[in-house]
Amino acid sequence: MYQIAKDYDVNYNVLAKINGLNPNDYIYPNQIIIVPKQDIIMYVTTEEDTIESISQELDEDIITLLNDNPNLQLKGDQIIIKRKK
Repeated sequence: MYQIAKDYDVNYNVLAKINGLNPNDYIYPNQIIIVPKQDIIMYVTTEEDTIESISQELDEDIITLLNDNPNLQLKGDQIIIKRKK
């Protein structure tokens, strides 16, 4: 999975999380995994996150984050998307 994350320029921990895997899990030949599109950045929230901390982490203004993520609840393990510019 490390190589897939590198090849697609995706954060390894996010790739594992969106596929329901732990970062140390193995994947096997012919196993299907979800890989975000090239123009999307994904961020997985933690319990400590705030809208401000996510905004800073993704270098995106709060209004755009809320428009792109209308169901944002700031719970742990929620996936936030940002479109690459």
